Amino acid sequence: MPTLEQLGIDRLTTAERLALVQEILDSVAADQPRPPLSDAKRQELDRRSARLVAQRRMAVGPSHPQTRPHTAITTMSMNRCLRFWVCRGSGRDSK
Repeated sequence: MPTLEQLGIDRLTTAERLALVQEILDSVAADQPRPPLSDAKRQELDRRSARLVAQRRMAVGPSHPQTRPHTAITTMSMNRCLRFWVCRGSGRDSK
């Protein structure tokens, strides 16, 4: 395994080394398989996602454009949020 000096890491600033560590940890986490969710946990996530969408729609109101939330939710729950949003209507189509 190469050393810090061979890789040039010893010449990085503290902030650059911390950013590198974060990137390494993120890549390790991305490589790990996620355990399957139980039906109860999946239903709870769906309930929370639907509640979040409803709260944002109420807070924003129909006269403002809808924006996608910038939160860390899984692709599966985002798809379910979008399906809920589409099935219920965007708020702009109802008059």
